[in-house]
Amino acid sequence: MWPRFDMRRVLVTGAAGFIGSHIVDSLLDSGFYVIAIDILELNEAQNLSKAKLNKNFSYHKKDVTVEGALDVFFGEKIEKVYHFASVVGVEKYLNTPEEVIRVNVLGTQNIVKLVKEHSVDVVFASTSEVYGKNPKVPWSEEDDRVLGSTSLERWTYSTSKATAEHLLMAQLKDSEVNWTIVRYFNVYGPRQNANFVVSANLKNYILRRPLLCHNDGNQTRCYSYIADIVDATLKLAECKKSGIYNVGSDVEVSINELLVLVNNVSDYKEEVSFINTDETLGEGFEDIPRRVPNTGKIQNEIDWKPNTLLADGLVLTYKWMNDNPWWLKKEL
Repeated sequence: MWPRFDMRRVLVTGAAGFIGSHIVDSLLDSGFYVIAIDILELNEAQNLSKAKLNKNFSYHKKDVTVEGALDVFFGEKIEKVYHFASVVGVEKYLNTPEEVIRVNVLGTQNIVKLVKEHSVDVVFASTSEVYGKNPKVPWSEEDDRVLGSTSLERWTYSTSKATAEHLLMAQLKDSEVNWTIVRYFNVYGPRQNANFVVSANLKNYILRRPLLCHNDGNQTRCYSYIADIVDATLKLAECKKSGIYNVGSDVEVSINELLVLVNNVSDYKEEVSFINTDETLGEGFEDIPRRVPNTGKIQNEIDWKPNTLLADGLVLTYKWMNDNPWWLKKEL
């Protein structure tokens, strides 16, 4: 069923995922009609449990890598596409690198073809991983990419996202389509799969298991709470100005410091277990010592800064996990 003609229509790929589902909820709350695309059956898409109750939401099981699969949705005027369909996670790019490349590159190629043909603006979810191991931090949007050998699966995710960015810009640079590339930095929060450092350790904490620290724990990240990320993304989308933006916090926190904060979300403490990644992930895996964005561009253009302190965001996420036992039982 199509929406009223006076409603603004948007399409979200990867809608059942962590960030995608939060984007969907926020768009619905803002009065948009949302066409959601993902490869799951709707009854499997637990992240969309709120959205599916909304009359301005429609869900379609589709594969973005299949050419022509989404053509039907462009028969009615769509204002914008939020392209969040992706394969992500260390285990994914180490064990199924071909799937990472296929979805991230081919899916984006199909989306770009459609938005160009129908003159629809697009927001593309990229990643801080595109910078690779560039030692010059903080990273600005125009900084060089520094990667390891192509023989190492570790770099497939970074390469696939960067290739997708190239495809998007090459196809749309001379068109009337506004494009926005958002490079996210270590997003965390409710609904995130438990194979990322924050979600995995909060889950371990709740289940009374040791917290996990890879290597010496001195490597640093800048953690960004999901609500702040969604706020930035939707504000950038409304700007109707093409560009690449780092999106995230610029507060640098070591893994060791993060684990102390995790141990402070409630009134008991867990021990920390140290893991050697050379032994568990192989010598081909290379951790990045520092991952810090230069956020000057987004601050200057839309006056945006994250509002959620890491300690507060961890407590919010911890409470959500406790209130959603289905998530704790979820298989990766």
